[in-house]
Amino acid sequence: MAPVAEATPAAAGVPGQALIPGASSTAQLIDVAQVQGQVHAQSVHRVGELADRNPNETVAIVRQWLTEPL
Repeated sequence: MAPVAEATPAAAGVPGQALIPGASSTAQLIDVAQVQGQVHAQSVHRVGELADRNPNETVAIVRQWLTEPL
């Protein structure tokens, strides 16, 4: 059996409706995952910028993490 491609509401030409039942919930989950990924990437980028601007403090924090008991 060949895989069935899910249609998006935009592809259907009808806003807010999916061609395949359950596709809208899948699309919503994908949208949420994409937003979460973007937020995570932005957070990592900000931490990198802070580390670049404050190298001495960054080293002190990393050293502290390395000496903490597990």
